[in-house]
Amino acid sequence: MLRAGFGKADITVFEPGVVLLGWAEPDNASNGAGDDLACRAVALQDDDHVLVYACAELAFITTSLRDRVMDLLELAGATLASSALMLTATHNHSGPSGYSHRLMYNLLEQGFRPRVLDGLAEGIAASVMQALAALEPAVVEVS
Repeated sequence: MLRAGFGKADITVFEPGVVLLGWAEPDNASNGAGDDLACRAVALQDDDHVLVYACAELAFITTSLRDRVMDLLELAGATLASSALMLTATHNHSGPSGYSHRLMYNLLEQGFRPRVLDGLAEGIAASVMQALAALEPAVVEVS
């Protein structure tokens, strides 16, 4: 039997002066959050497997972010294998930067921002946990 569940959580993280990611403009710093950012997740489960697909309104997913999400899921008691979680991004350039441990992605931001990484990871993990908790019998059709 196939089961499906859906989740959505806020990933808006505002930190004054954080550069908007992807503009390559060091002066393009945020001065507030006009619209909230979200992460949406869908979980699918059959008798033997679970797969979760999550899409965040960010420029991209970094290794640092994925690792932190997996840590939070483990702390929350989710028994989700790393291979069962697909994290993607909408390629939104109006989200925060500073959530990578790689120098190249933090050059314009002037460094890594732990609060940004943690805030994004907490929201993404929350959407995944909601999707897992909402699993119920489902029918999937392709047309």
